[in-house]
Amino acid sequence: MLRPLILMFILFSGKLTAQEASHPSIWYDQFTARDHFTSQLLNIMATRDYGVIWDSLSDQYISAMPKRLTYLPFANQTIEVKMTEVDYRDEYQLQKWELFSPERMDSIFQLGKQVGEVTLKYDELGRLISSDEKLKPKSTYKSRREFIIHYLESDSGSVINMELWSREFYWFARYQSSYAGNFMYRPLRKRSVWKSYNQFDKNGLMSKHISTSASKLNQREGSLPGNYIYDFTWDEKGRLLSENYESVNEEKTKVIAQSSKTRDFSMERDSVLFPLLQVPSIALWINNNFDKKDLNLIEYTGGFKGKSGTFLEHKQHDKLLYLDTNVTPRQVLYQTLIDSNSIYRAVFQIVGHPSVLDTTPYDPDYKSHVIDTRYTQCSIETINSRPPGLIDATKADGFKRSILPLNGGWSMALYQRGASDYPSTRFSVGYPPFIRLDVLNDEYLILDSEGVIRYVGSHQKLAKVN
Repeated sequence: MLRPLILMFILFSGKLTAQEASHPSIWYDQFTARDHFTSQLLNIMATRDYGVIWDSLSDQYISAMPKRLTYLPFANQTIEVKMTEVDYRDEYQLQKWELFSPERMDSIFQLGKQVGEVTLKYDELGRLISSDEKLKPKSTYKSRREFIIHYLESDSGSVINMELWSREFYWFARYQSSYAGNFMYRPLRKRSVWKSYNQFDKNGLMSKHISTSASKLNQREGSLPGNYIYDFTWDEKGRLLSENYESVNEEKTKVIAQSSKTRDFSMERDSVLFPLLQVPSIALWINNNFDKKDLNLIEYTGGFKGKSGTFLEHKQHDKLLYLDTNVTPRQVLYQTLIDSNSIYRAVFQIVGHPSVLDTTPYDPDYKSHVIDTRYTQCSIETINSRPPGLIDATKADGFKRSILPLNGGWSMALYQRGASDYPSTRFSVGYPPFIRLDVLNDEYLILDSEGVIRYVGSHQKLAKVN
């Protein structure tokens, strides 16, 4: 009897809210190769100004795109990746990590059904120059995606050109005919090309991004060719000053401009303007954890939807707060917690206003402790003791990355995400949020004794890197 198989193709996926959209890859870290053979490579092509990270070596902001396309352990190599689907019983055996060994991983990998393969090529600097991905989960569907990347360097800056050639074939794909309400079936062949031109200034910040695309269905034009142009300007500290967006196709041209103004942060002055800063626990969180000279207020005007907003940002922790001068509109708090082996990031949406009369904000020396652990079929939820100074949020999203030891000097990088289950969530600034991390969303990397990626897995999906 055939065992049931469930396939999940996209690692690190999911729609992002408007305030998170500037960080589509919330887990930018040293394991960049995990993005080179998944759909995240598409996100890298479209990062635009998102990819601004703080570089402590140069003490300024730089673009993340070049770093995300580089994985030094694979320099001057051609890497073969095989992808399989694993049934739930084999996955259960796989996740007995206390029994881990490379041989055991290989044996479970061999039990899976191969559903795709990727060939990655890297130059002498460890930069990805091509990714050829073939997916064939069913005999009625085949897909191939070929990424080609070129790097150009000059005294004035650098350029990264990326091309994606996609070919898909469906046997008896459904389509709607010209007769309303009638559906017919026929073979469908789709071919598309997407090109991304990215120009960087001498400080490593993106100054221009051009995206073009076109596709054909059964040798006929399947969509209008698109041409999108973004221009960026930055101040002397590498902070965004303006963003101009132009969309051109066969029908019309659309131009949108966004500008920003950055100034130093002052708690005394800005707490008068923004009521959220008057909440005692939030004020203590800012005063106790961040050097004021590293904090900036960035005011955006214009934008893609005609909206404006003000962010409190820290140079190494990105956004901290999305603020409003009124009390009731939606505001956002971004929190990053770091311990010896994990990073926990949470995003809280606050509608309404916490009490500024709260005279019992949380104690900065309070030591949270686990009081209960709840197990369900799909999740493990840890309940921590709650300090005073709780704030109500209408929604909370959590993202956690942990580095866990395995036998033989190997290790695992575990990525987890989840969201609050209730209409409102109470949280304490500076402490782990009460968010259920759904095990069905877990993704993990298996690293050998030298810290090189050898396996990538998610729910009933396992890929082996050779």
